Amino acid sequence: MSGANAGAATEILSHVGQSVTLFTPMPRPIAISDQVRLVAGCDKTIETCHARFGNVLNFRGEPHIPGNDKVFSYPVRD
Repeated sequence: MSGANAGAATEILSHVGQSVTLFTPMPRPIAISDQVRLVAGCDKTIETCHARFGNVLNFRGEPHIPGNDKVFSYPVRD
C-alpha cells in the first residue's frame, strides 16, 4: 500500500467486480492515487486448492481425517 497507509495490511472480506470490501478499515483514508497489492488467499481446504488454484496434487493437508468433533466425542445412551 502506498500513501498514508504505506506498509499497512488487511484482509479482503469480499469483492464484486472492481469493488473491494476490507475485513478491517485501513488506519488512514485511502486516496484515489494510492496503490495496493492484492494477493489471492487460501483457506487451507482441499476444495479451494482444487477449484481456485488447480493445485490439489500439492495439497499438504489431511482432508479425510475426522476433526476435533470426533476426538472429543463420547458415547451417548440411546
